[in-house]
Amino acid sequence: MIIWKIYVPVGNEWVGKWVITSGCESLSENDTMMIEKANKDSLNGNYTVKFYKQGNISGKLRGKVENGVFNGNWQQSNGKGSFEFKISADKKSFVGTYTREDYKGICTWNGKK
Repeated sequence: MIIWKIYVPVGNEWVGKWVITSGCESLSENDTMMIEKANKDSLNGNYTVKFYKQGNISGKLRGKVENGVFNGNWQQSNGKGSFEFKISADKKSFVGTYTREDYKGICTWNGKK
């Protein structure tokens, strides 16, 4: 008897370029996020968003995927915090939230491929 083990990398549905479609900060059509595999268990990302008064801000995020939910931490020059993104069934969009260490509320962070 032969037993085949198939390895399906966790988080591959997140890899690639995303357009950030909504959030608590000012958004432009050029706000993007690029996600890459860090290793078999985690993902890294870079993003750029345009703020009303500060212009373009770039940041980094790092997290893990479990059951289609990507969560972890983000950091940029004017703040840091945590995030949780839930991918859609067709893997072409996500809805999410993020928190800031210097702000008590929860903000939205959504995107599409």
